[in-house]
Order: sequence, then C-alpha cells, then structure tokens
Amino acid sequence: MSERYVAAAIDYTRSRADHDEPEWLIAGHAHYVRSRLLAARGIRAYETVRTELIGYARATDLAIDSETLNAVPSHPWPPPWNTSRETLQRALGTMAIDWLVQQQGTSALHRYAAERFSGDWRHAFARAFGMTIERAIERFEQYRAQLATADGAAPRLGQPLHHIVYFGPITERRLEFVEDVERIVQFFEEEYGLLAEAATFVLDLDAEAYDDIRGTVGGGHLNCGNIYRSMVFVADDCMYPFIIAHEYVHVLTDELSYRKFRTQPVWLLEGVAEYLALQQSVHDGRANRDSALRSREEVARGIVEALPAELSDAELAIATIERDSYYKIYLLAVQHLVDLFGVESMLAAFSIPYGDGSQDFSDRFPGVFGKTLEEFFASFGSWLRSLL
Repeated sequence: MSERYVAAAIDYTRSRADHDEPEWLIAGHAHYVRSRLLAARGIRAYETVRTELIGYARATDLAIDSETLNAVPSHPWPPPWNTSRETLQRALGTMAIDWLVQQQGTSALHRYAAERFSGDWRHAFARAFGMTIERAIERFEQYRAQLATADGAAPRLGQPLHHIVYFGPITERRLEFVEDVERIVQFFEEEYGLLAEAATFVLDLDAEAYDDIRGTVGGGHLNCGNIYRSMVFVADDCMYPFIIAHEYVHVLTDELSYRKFRTQPVWLLEGVAEYLALQQSVHDGRANRDSALRSREEVARGIVEALPAELSDAELAIATIERDSYYKIYLLAVQHLVDLFGVESMLAAFSIPYGDGSQDFSDRFPGVFGKTLEEFFASFGSWLRSLL
C-alpha cells in the first residue's frame, strides 16, 4: 500500500503541475514521506533508511548524481547506469529531501507542500527552505562530496545495493536465501561482468501479497517468478536458488537491452535465463551440467520424434521450440548458440544496435553472429535430428 501511496502522490503532483518542477524533487518528496510513515508505524526504522541512503550515495558517482539532479538529457545511447535511473532518482531525491529537512526542519517541507501548487514552485521552494533550488543543489552536492570521503556508520559500498525484501518474520530458511542471493549476484559479476545497478529481490511471496502490489509493478500473474524493471519476485513455493538466478538474469539482460526487453524472442529471453542460471547452479555445486542437459535432450527427442520427418532442419528447429512450454528446448537452443558463437556473442544479442530503427530480431541477428537467424535454426535443427 505504501508503494501505491507513492505512485498516487507522484501522479497527483504531475497532474497539478504546469511548471518544470524537477522529477527528483517530486519523487524524492513522495518517497521521503513514505519512509517517515513506515517509521512512524514501527515497520522500518528511519535511521536504517538513512544509513542505506548514505551507503548508496557513497557507492555512486558524483557526476552521475549531478546530472540526475540537474535533469540534463541523457545521451541517445545511455551508459549502463542509465537503465536504473528511476532507482537512482528515488534514492538521490529522498536523500536530498532528508538533507533539506535536516537543514530547515519538517515545517519547511510542510510549507513547501502547501504552497507548491499555489504559484511558482521556485518561489515556494525559496520561501520554504530559505534558498533557491540552484543553491540547494549546490549545497547538497557539497554534502554528497563530504559523505563520499567521510568516516561514519555507513561503510563505503563496493557495489550498488541489492535489497532483499520478505513479507513477515525473518526465519532461518529466509536467512539462507539471503546468502544464496549474495552468491548469485557475485557469480554473475565475477564470471560475466554483469551486475544490476540496483536490484530488489522480493522473495517468499504468496499470490495474495503479489496481487496487492502487482498494479505497482506493471501487472502480470506470479506463477513462479516475475520481474519488473530491477525488481525480482519469487513465489513462496518456488524458493530455489535456480529460480532466483533465472529471474535475476532477466534483470541483467533487460539492462543490457536498454529496457527494450521484449524485442528479443521468448526462446532467447528464457533460454539465456535458463542457461546462465544452470551455470550458476553448477558453479555452486547444486547441479550437474551433463545430467541437466541429458534430461532436456530426452524431452527434445520426444518432440522431434512426433514431428513430420519431411520438415527441413530450420522448420524442425522452429517447430520444436514452439512445442516446448517448460523452457527445456529454449535452454538447448541457447546452448547450441553458445557452442557456435560463444557466451560473449550470446550476451551481445541483447545490446544489438537499434540505430537502423529495426525492431525485428532476425534483421539484427547477422550483425552479432555473422549468420542469419534462418542459418542458425538450420544448424540447431540438424543437431536435434542427431538426437534420434
């Protein structure tokens, strides 16, 4: 409900605005009030929130923060951190509001909230906080610079924050999954150089709880796992490291794609998630790669045997992929892609240039792999026949 409050507050402010009030100020104000409401109800101590914000500030680049605060338009080809701009904006904006309240007190924030729609928001800001918005940004950046080098309770973070959220009490089982998440994140960073700018893992989630928040996260049903932007959702009866890793891969490939998540075919999206989650499971000693592949090959053999023998190799591959509903063939297709072209090329498929304006994956496929998608399907179909 608190997330819905934030969304409603932001939407309301935008609807009332006929001015250029910065997005960080709108979002930061709403998230600051939300954090205070949760603290007042004993749900989460505000000092914990402040400690995390300080840690986040120490982990991020001052130049990036300055660009966010000053709302400088991003480059058409944004760097990877831009894919988490909303998360950065929320954390930075909340911290800026917290700093303003430290300087001028909560009464100043209340005054600004009361006057922001009655005229020029800039005048309302200056009257409430005793300084122009430009001066506030300048002083806040000085405060940020001090935090970056100062000693204090919050350690300087070596990587962006990864939040783990549970509904209800923390049990021994849940604590084990905290360690699993840390290993999963570390594996993808060390093995492939992939690290989400900021990810939130919402774990052990029942259907009712998910239904309460799915309006906030873009809809969709939670069968086992789901993602929205940098949020990973895993249901209570699917709490396995493999599932968590699978969903986290979706966050990583979504960022590689500059949020063009659905421009890749389903077999590639889900196959890469299956392939990389299996790699992580093997690394952790929770799976045997050969036996995992053999079980999937058995499924593929059964599908191929049931298909018409006169299909071409490419047609056979496509028909086999379309028959699968449990991602087993998707993983085999991606495994074949990696065998032919390597992991680097497979990951590059998610950041294929969009400069020509084409949204058709088959048109962009040769730019990375040097072969057409049809040629790949023919190769994969030939391999599928070899299983018989």
